Amino acid sequence: MRQFLGIAISLLFFYNAAWGQIWLKLEEPGSDLMLEAFQNRLPDENAGKIHGRTYFNPYPGIENHQYFKTHKLSQGMLYTLNDTIVSIPIRYDLYRDKLIVFSSYAKAMIELEEEFITHFQLRIKGSNTSYRFINTKFIKDFPESFWPGFHQLVYDSPGLSIYKKHLKTFSREPKGSFYVVVFTGKEKLLFKHGDQYIHVRKKKDLLKQYPGFEKEIKRYLRESKIRIKQAGDVELRALGDYLKHLGG
Repeated sequence: MRQFLGIAISLLFFYNAAWGQIWLKLEEPGSDLMLEAFQNRLPDENAGKIHGRTYFNPYPGIENHQYFKTHKLSQGMLYTLNDTIVSIPIRYDLYRDKLIVFSSYAKAMIELEEEFITHFQLRIKGSNTSYRFINTKFIKDFPESFWPGFHQLVYDSPGLSIYKKHLKTFSREPKGSFYVVVFTGKEKLLFKHGDQYIHVRKKKDLLKQYPGFEKEIKRYLRESKIRIKQAGDVELRALGDYLKHLGG
């Protein structure tokens, strides 16, 4: 009986290791069950520059995903407190606001400790667009009432910056006799006008920051067919240039 029990435990361990911890119950990510502490600095070509821990995706086999744009690794560039790391495979977990990189030496995915990262860039495979994200921990005047962590810097010029906070929410939905994990994405838009941060939910929030120019801005938004809630990066950059032209 003891021998049989030992074999059963060994098989269960093998199944767990082989299938990426698929049997683990869906607990809040970050638990010790899902992440093994990565105590030392990464022993690869970037040794001494970043810190992290071994990463296991707690939600394998779902129809959608929790990452920015794609579940696949993208070409990235990390800027840390100590150095710059170029040409490193990366993906951004929006649900947990975590950066995941691939360590070629350890042959493992590593979840980075964000307190060492000031900002990062990534380029989706097959796209010419580069996305830049800022760690708001290193922005001295960033208000604590807004969402902390990494924000996409869409537009940046003296006196005006536009940020997007990408979020994904988590839910379990019934599918036959089972439940499936579903992630839903949304974005929060932040404008920094002068020294003030504004959460822009609708057109009215933006107009308040430009007294005397309400008619001009309304006309520009209408003629450019820009809807604040659905505005893409290209539209927001064009809007930023227009607001600067007005004296913003």
